[in-house]
Amino acid sequence: GSSGSESSGSSSSPSSSSGEIETIRSIGMIEGSSTENFVVGETVTFNVGGVAERLKLKVLDDTRATFQFADSQTFALEVGGDRALDGDSNNVNELSIKVKSINALAKQARVILTQLA
Repeated sequence: GSSGSESSGSSSSPSSSSGEIETIRSIGMIEGSSTENFVVGETVTFNVGGVAERLKLKVLDDTRATFQFADSQTFALEVGGDRALDGDSNNVNELSIKVKSINALAKQARVILTQLA
């Protein structure tokens, strides 16, 4: 008689230390200009000219959106305001961001991302 050994695999689910669950959404490659909906707390990843970028909408009020870019730069933009961004720190801005509109009730901002480099 032969006894078959059975292996029991235990699956552990990753636990987040904070109560906030981070949402990451990839929007792929940006060529030219792209209008995106950003939700508060959501990190959006994308590629511009071969550079991988991370942009998170942190805080929102009626007239202003505060973003975190590349995990290190934090800046606020009013509606209609724009800013050039350098994701790979080579002193060449590969991207500009413009806040088109804000829906504070839905915690969303419409943002225009434009390839520069």
